[in-house]
Amino acid sequence: IAKDAGEVARIPAACAIADAALLSVAPLLERTPTAAGFARALDDEVRSGALNLAVVSRAQPEIARIHLGPNEVLAVVANPALGLAGRQSIGLDELCDMPLLLAPQHLSMHRAIVTAARERGLRLNVAMEVGSIPLAVAMARRAPFCTILPASAVGRHVATADVTATPLAESVGPRSLMAIFLSERSLSPLERDL
Repeated sequence: IAKDAGEVARIPAACAIADAALLSVAPLLERTPTAAGFARALDDEVRSGALNLAVVSRAQPEIARIHLGPNEVLAVVANPALGLAGRQSIGLDELCDMPLLLAPQHLSMHRAIVTAARERGLRLNVAMEVGSIPLAVAMARRAPFCTILPASAVGRHVATADVTATPLAESVGPRSLMAIFLSERSLSPLERDL
C-alpha cells in the first residue's frame, strides 16, 4: 500500500483500496501501483480522474461499479507471547482480556468490530487506536498486543513467526466489495482482470 489510510496518493492510472478491511484484495492489485484512503476521498479521486479504479465497501449511487464479492475472513493478529498459536479460532469474548490495537473510530473496520462486540454485550480492551497497518503489525511483533486484520495482510510475518494469525470466530459486519470507476472511459486489460 503506497500511503497510510488517511491519505490518497495522486498516482495516475492507479488502483486504490478504502481501508484495512479491504486489504484482502491487495494480492489482486500487486501488478499496479496502489494507494489507500477513505471511501469518500477515493470516490472523489476517481471522479477527478486522478485514480482510474478504487476498491471500496460503499460507493455513491451514481458512480459505475463492479461487485467483487465479500471480504476475507478476519483474523486476530497477535504477538506470539499471547499464546494464540495453533488455535483454530478465537472469539470476541476472549479478546476482551487482551490489549487490542484497532483502526481509528472513523474507519469501517473499527466500527464493525466494536458493533459486533456490543451486540454480544462485550467491551473490548482497546489499548490504542492505530491509523497505520504497518505500525499496528510492528507493535504486535514487538510487544504483547493483538489487532484484527485479514490474515493475508500479514502472511510474511506469520511465515517468519513474528506474529500469529488466528481466525476470528464471529463474523463482523459482512460487506460486499466493489470496484468503482468512471463509466466514460474503457477499463484497461489489468482492470478487467480484477
